[in-house]
Amino acid sequence: MAQPLIITVFGATGSQGGAVARTLARDPKIRVRAVTSTHDSNRPQQLVQNEGVDVRQCNLDDVYSIKMALDGTDACFLVTYTDFKDPSCKENEIRQGRLIADACAMAGVKHVVFSTQLHAKRMLGIEVRHLDAKAEIEDYLYEKKLPLTCIMVPCYYEEFMGLFRPDQVDQHEYRLSLPIGQAPLDMICIDNIGDVVRKIFLCRDMYLNKTVSVCGDKLTIREIAQILTTHLKPKTFKEKQISVNDYKMLDFPGVRDWANMFYFFCRVDQRYNVASTRQMNPNLLSFEDWVRQNVDVLHKAL
Repeated sequence: MAQPLIITVFGATGSQGGAVARTLARDPKIRVRAVTSTHDSNRPQQLVQNEGVDVRQCNLDDVYSIKMALDGTDACFLVTYTDFKDPSCKENEIRQGRLIADACAMAGVKHVVFSTQLHAKRMLGIEVRHLDAKAEIEDYLYEKKLPLTCIMVPCYYEEFMGLFRPDQVDQHEYRLSLPIGQAPLDMICIDNIGDVVRKIFLCRDMYLNKTVSVCGDKLTIREIAQILTTHLKPKTFKEKQISVNDYKMLDFPGVRDWANMFYFFCRVDQRYNVASTRQMNPNLLSFEDWVRQNVDVLHKAL
């Protein structure tokens, strides 16, 4: 019987990394090593509860500490985090990404799957730090000549319970305000990302040196509002147009980056493909599927 593939997951305390780790852990052909930062006191309890998940802490500012976490691993999934509360978030994200790349090279990791994005500054001249940082880390991974596959992930459905949460204007009346006009928003369920990443790892040669752009649905804000209204009665949802400049006036960390991101999305084809994603993950959920499955959770969140 073949030895299980040992896959190290960075960013395992986050939404995307945690979803990937949980999915991989359910496959008996894979052993998951989930890496968390020594500065992160919130240990990933859901991962610990999954049989076979080896949770390790390391100093992400120390290449030798990272290499120790990687020793003996066959492959690695990497998603980096942009801490908008940190004025130097872009530089610090790039630095940690490069250190992990250096450690992967030192440890002889045979396959790295990196969650990347397009570089808005280069392509359109506007700064979107959480996109640009990942694009620059991708450049460095290729410079290191690592065996690489990139995955490009759009917005999560789950953001409509968080950052994209509709504004309540009356007892049962809500408004959705995102500065994207009539352009469709590319989205995916967080948990659907894991099955795509699993296929990439298990079919390494097929995806090596490629970028896979995943997507679960493409909908306008008006279409999203209609779906929420259909399934979350008596609540009703309507689109409220907002400009990029007005969105920048909102008060939350990284608001200018998010506003610029929507501007970028409206003007540059992100290459997300629902059909090819469904081929990789036949259980891919549309936005309406996801809403239908999460009615109670959405009611509580809103």
